[in-house]
Amino acid sequence: MKQQRRFMKSTYKGEIRVDFSSLVVDEITLVGSRCGPFEPALRLLENKRIDPTGLIEERYPLKDAVKAFEHAAQTGVLKILFQKGQTSDAKKSYRRRAHR
Repeated sequence: MKQQRRFMKSTYKGEIRVDFSSLVVDEITLVGSRCGPFEPALRLLENKRIDPTGLIEERYPLKDAVKAFEHAAQTGVLKILFQKGQTSDAKKSYRRRAHR
């Protein structure tokens, strides 16, 4: 059986009821992510101390959302961006060389 992973990223208040039986039976790995301290991260970005563009695999117009999500599901892809008003013909690739 192929290893399955599910990633959860959410910020919410309150409780959520979950049936974990399929996670156990199907041996699915659940990876959670939560929000961290935004202020220090925003300062680093603002002062150009870190460059997040290396995380961007590709940019897509919203009309190509299905294609973008299929691309985002591939192994090694970190970030896909949607750009307002961008057409497929004008799409710019920001591929990371590190995993190619």
